[in-house]
Amino acid sequence: MARHLSRGCSSLASSLLANQFATGGVAVLLTGAALAATRTAARAALELALRRCVVRAELDSRDDSYRWVVAWLAAHPSAREARHVTVCTSLRRVGHTPIDADADADEERLLLVPAGTSLLSHAGKWLLVRREEDAERKEREGLSLQLLLGSREQMAALLREAREAYAARARERTRVYFADEYGGWACVASVARRPLDSVVLSPAGAAAAVRDDCARFLARRAWYGARGIPYRRGYLLHGPPGTGKTSLVGALAGELQLPIYSLSLASGRLTDDTLAEALAAAAPRCLLLLEDVDAAFGGREGAGGARLTFSGLLNAIDGVAAQEGRLLFMSTNHLDRLDAALVRPGRVDVRVHLGLCSREQAAAYARRFYDDAAPEHIDAIADAAGEGVVSVADLQGVLMQIPENPERAPAAVAAMVAELGRKPPSDDGNLQEAEEAMGGQDRSKPVVDAPTS
Repeated sequence: MARHLSRGCSSLASSLLANQFATGGVAVLLTGAALAATRTAARAALELALRRCVVRAELDSRDDSYRWVVAWLAAHPSAREARHVTVCTSLRRVGHTPIDADADADEERLLLVPAGTSLLSHAGKWLLVRREEDAERKEREGLSLQLLLGSREQMAALLREAREAYAARARERTRVYFADEYGGWACVASVARRPLDSVVLSPAGAAAAVRDDCARFLARRAWYGARGIPYRRGYLLHGPPGTGKTSLVGALAGELQLPIYSLSLASGRLTDDTLAEALAAAAPRCLLLLEDVDAAFGGREGAGGARLTFSGLLNAIDGVAAQEGRLLFMSTNHLDRLDAALVRPGRVDVRVHLGLCSREQAAAYARRFYDDAAPEHIDAIADAAGEGVVSVADLQGVLMQIPENPERAPAAVAAMVAELGRKPPSDDGNLQEAEEAMGGQDRSKPVVDAPTS
C-alpha cells in the first residue's frame, strides 16, 4: 500500500514538473509569498526605525496645548514660508483666539497657520507637522508633531517654548471658555484684563472682599489637605439684573490671572454625563461660572425638557469625582427660586448680594465715566439716580447715549428713572425670607472670612 502511494506521488510530481503551466504557477505563488514576507518585514523594520528616530506628539484641539502650538506655528519663521495655509480672522476654527490683536486693526487679526502636512526646520531638526480634521466632529482637529532624529527632551522643550510664548503674550489677557455639547471646552474670547476698581458694586467694597477671599483660598491648598477638607470654594452672586455679577467675575479673573470657564445650565443639550465631563476637563485653577442657575431648574426637575437633572448637577459640583482647586461662581437674579440643597454650606461657602446703586455708587460710576466732569454734574447725576432705584447697567445705558455731555446726563437719568417706574426699596422682606430659608448670612457682610491657619 505504501509502495503504491509513493509511486503515485512520484508520478504526480513528475507530471507537474513536466507541465510548464503548473511549474510557472508554483513559481509565481512562491515569488508572491516571498515578496509579501519581504514587504511585511521591510514595513516592520521601517516602523521600528521610525520609532527609534522620530518622536511624535499628538494634540487635540480641545486642549490648551493645541492653542499654544498653533500660535507658535503661525509665528515660526519656517511656517511663514508655507504655501498651503489656513486663513482665519476670528481664529475659532483653529481653536485659537488672538491675544495681542488690536480690535480696530483687522489686518492684525489674520493668522496664517500651515494646513495639511508641512515640513519645518527647528533647532537643527526637521519637524513634520500634520493637521487633520475629525471626520465625525468637524469642529475638532488633531495636530501631529513628528521630530525627526530628535529626542523626548527636545520635543518637551519645543512644547515648553510654545507654552511660554503663548503665556507671555496672554499675560495681560483673560481667556474665556464656553462648554460644547461633547463635554469639552472652546476658547471663544481672549479679552483685556479689567481692573477690579472699574467694577462699581453695591455694597462698596464687595469686589475687594471677594478677591481677598479667593486669594486666601488659592494660597491654602496644603491647609485644606492637612485637614481633609475638599479643596473647593463656592460663591453665590445674587441680586437684580444688571448689578455687576458677571462683571465681577471677569474682573476677578483678571486680578487673579485665571481663565474663565462659563457654562449655561439652561442649555437643552446638556446632560448629567456631559456636565461631569466638562467640569472634569476644566483647568485645575480657574473660575468656573454657572450663570442664572435659577433658570435651569424648577424645583428639583429640569426645566423645559432639559436632560440635566438636579442630582446630576449636585454630583458634578461636589461629588466623589468633582475636581478640586477651582473657584465656583454661581449667579442668579432670583435667590428665592433656588433649592436649599444647591446653596448649602460646602457647595456655596460665600454669598454676595449685589443690589441696585446707592447714591454713592451712582456718583462713583459717573465720575469714572466722565473723568473730567465738574463735581456739580456728578452730584446731579447721583441725585437723579436716587438711592436703590437703578442698576449700574441702567446707568451705563443712559450715559452711553451722551458720552461727552455730562451736563445733559442728570436730565437723561431722571427720565430713565421715571420710565422704569421703580421705587426705592423700603423693605427687603422677600430677600430676607429667602436667605433665612436657606440658612443665609447677614448680607451686610460681603463675604465670610476664609479659615485661618
